Amino acid sequence: MNAFKKSKPAILGGNPFPSNTWPRWPFVSEEDIRRVTDVLKSGNWCRALFAPDSEESMTVRFEQGFARMHQAKYAVACANGTAAIEIALRAAGVQPGDEVIVPAYSFVASATAVLQIGGLPVFADIERDTYCLDPASAERYITANTRAIVVVHMAGRPANMDAIGELAKKYNLVIVEDSAQAHMAEWQRRRVGAIGDVGTFSFQNSKNMTSGEGGIIITDNPDIAEMSYSLQHIGRKKGRPFYEHHYACWNYRLTEIQAAILIGQMDRAEEQNRKRQENAKYLKQLMASIKGLEMLPDDPRVTNHGYHLYMFRVDREQFGLDRDTLVKALAAEGVPYFGGYPIPLYKNPLFQEKNFGVNGFIEGKTIDYRSTHCPVVEQLCPVTMGFAQNVLLGTKENLEMLVETVLRIQKHAYEIAKTV
Repeated sequence: MNAFKKSKPAILGGNPFPSNTWPRWPFVSEEDIRRVTDVLKSGNWCRALFAPDSEESMTVRFEQGFARMHQAKYAVACANGTAAIEIALRAAGVQPGDEVIVPAYSFVASATAVLQIGGLPVFADIERDTYCLDPASAERYITANTRAIVVVHMAGRPANMDAIGELAKKYNLVIVEDSAQAHMAEWQRRRVGAIGDVGTFSFQNSKNMTSGEGGIIITDNPDIAEMSYSLQHIGRKKGRPFYEHHYACWNYRLTEIQAAILIGQMDRAEEQNRKRQENAKYLKQLMASIKGLEMLPDDPRVTNHGYHLYMFRVDREQFGLDRDTLVKALAAEGVPYFGGYPIPLYKNPLFQEKNFGVNGFIEGKTIDYRSTHCPVVEQLCPVTMGFAQNVLLGTKENLEMLVETVLRIQKHAYEIAKTV
């Protein structure tokens, strides 16, 4: 370790981290392999081969376990997190032409799912200290056409669900929680996803629970749950003939193989979350010594942080490098990182040029996204980055090495800046 500390930054020709420094992600156990092998040998790879609520189905078993884990009454698994948001919006009653408030700092699916059902995403600003939807900003964008709010629990940190709940009650709005990055996160001891009307999660490869791809909808509302089931199953209804279809929709089913993988992921999730919590606290202490890196403040109302990402900001003047250059330096070291969303969602060509196709276009109800301006998002996009969740599954020695590396990069900032 001493020799590693003394080496130059990798971007200047020094040695990067050994390839086995960070815990492998996704993690696979022998039990996972056995469970998936059993499904493969059975030939029953599709949930449609089972009765809708049969516990012989891996998908049903996973849905039931995930609902319990997140303190929800119902869960419906589906093909991916994007489909989950689309299904949730539609199941909750959002109609073509309805406006939906969406935070301007998120993955694009938080907004394109609205377009997919013919709705219009309306972008609101975020809170500087949480990167989650700012309720005050959201209220300024509410009109008579607003039907719902998509709340993104960014990086695993819950949004202010008290204020958002009050806002939704005041204006009679549906709350859809985009919890793609927030498995097991808690706001005042309530797990996100079932605090609002309906919540969604992603199981894409980088997520804290993964099956490569996949998603799920959770809710306490039986009507939303019933509609969600139908919408992921080509419009079929439980108890009705197989070739009877009630709604125009897609096949968004999760496979039995994916569900088998997710059962193993779920079994380890609580322990891994505790590990991330412990390491995030230690990393924050270590990084406090680095001039020019700003950590996000804690909030006692966040009783469990999902820590899909460990986010912070880079002050170019104090650190010596801008965010993009630090990202390049860390990439050369082999550190799993999140480079930050480079622009607000509304700055994407998709919205600037209204490349919506037939979806999201309602005659007389369009929005000029070129005039949208969310000052906090625009200020934070160029300076925000983070570490990936598997960094927080490492050892304390790993984290100490990481901070030493960041300090070494800072020490050589002038030389690095000349090379990029």
